[in-house]
Amino acid sequence: MKEGEFGKIRKAIKINKEVSMGNFAIEEKWPTRDSSIEDFSKTFFSCISDEYNTRHNFDRSKKENIFKNYIEDTLKNNENKKLYAIEFGGSGSELFRGFSKDFFYKTIGICLKDLRKISEKFSDKLNNHFVIEGDILDIFDKKIYNDINKKFNMKKVDLIISRMMGAVYDFKKNEAILNNIARKWYSILNENGLMFVQFALPKVEINTEELVHKWVGYINQNFKDKIEIQVEKNVFCLHKKFGAPEELPEYKPEEINTVK
Repeated sequence: MKEGEFGKIRKAIKINKEVSMGNFAIEEKWPTRDSSIEDFSKTFFSCISDEYNTRHNFDRSKKENIFKNYIEDTLKNNENKKLYAIEFGGSGSELFRGFSKDFFYKTIGICLKDLRKISEKFSDKLNNHFVIEGDILDIFDKKIYNDINKKFNMKKVDLIISRMMGAVYDFKKNEAILNNIARKWYSILNENGLMFVQFALPKVEINTEELVHKWVGYINQNFKDKIEIQVEKNVFCLHKKFGAPEELPEYKPEEINTVK
């Protein structure tokens, strides 16, 4: 890491922490803080595997069904039939209720503040769903991942979804922070696991989009047959195929910047 880069990262984290505190105060007013699977499907439909859509010839007007079916059809092939899933940046309650009953063994939502009512907490408990409070963009905070390990009994995660909507616009996108988060989430993803991530708002933050495309180019250059990434505008889907490396390589900006 170049001299001074660590200081830039610290500064970016400090700014993001201040943004998080502001969002913490108004999170209960966010209309998308506990969205349904139908809402998620609208965001991520465009980055579902082209091969999957072609093979099944789905009615593309029924986006929520394709999104749900793609995830369930892919993950049902995992050896461990007890499947685990996480929503980073949201409570996940409504999202995971949208999947087939008992498809996931345990699920977690991670958000700044747990705003569930008592009745919602009771319903979630029956569904083996938990909510963890924390700031997912603070790369030095290990508590979130310690809590995930405890809830999942150190098991790998089969599905990761992150859709922060407007909050994505507010945070400072330091290259090292984004890369660290992507590598961390990838490292806890199971073989044959799926990761859906929104990294920017449509037609906003072009620099972030360019950075993601460079990162995807780097992955395709080194792991084309083991990691499939479908990128569309402000979202991507990563499929960690069987035999893929357990972790992505150490962050090397000079290598990423040379990939077109």
